[in-house]
Amino acid sequence: MTTPLTVRPSDTELDAPRLGAFGGTFSTLVRHELRRAARSWLPRLVFVVIPLWLAWFVRPAFSYALMANGDSTAAASAQALAGQVVMFGSISLIFLGHALFEDGDTHSDERLRASGVRRWQLLASKLVVTLAHEALVATVVLGLGWVVLGADAPGDVGALVVL
Repeated sequence: MTTPLTVRPSDTELDAPRLGAFGGTFSTLVRHELRRAARSWLPRLVFVVIPLWLAWFVRPAFSYALMANGDSTAAASAQALAGQVVMFGSISLIFLGHALFEDGDTHSDERLRASGVRRWQLLASKLVVTLAHEALVATVVLGLGWVVLGADAPGDVGALVVL
């Protein structure tokens, strides 16, 4: 019979925590980052609306440049839209930096590290959510751009997907 003060061998062994039932620690961290991203939906919506507005705004400049070069102006909307997707895709990496700094400010990274979560898991979970956000924003902006701006991309669709 053991008393409450008895130390069992399992009490002194530290195992890496398994924070979730489905997929373990990493999937739990990804779900946490998704919840964090969902809390800041307004700035993420702005990163969809502003590229569309700017593409509409700079479309005449692309049209003029194409006309001056002797090319068809049909691709002006597509070029303006692709430029905005690339520009706002790189700017929206600020969400990754914000997540890293927020973890430092709230000391949640230290608490997770103390519980056995590795640094690469913390960073990888943030990167997975950031890259998914980038892909979603590019898809939505390009899709809405084709509908709203009437952009017709001449050329290879595969190259557009790689964009």
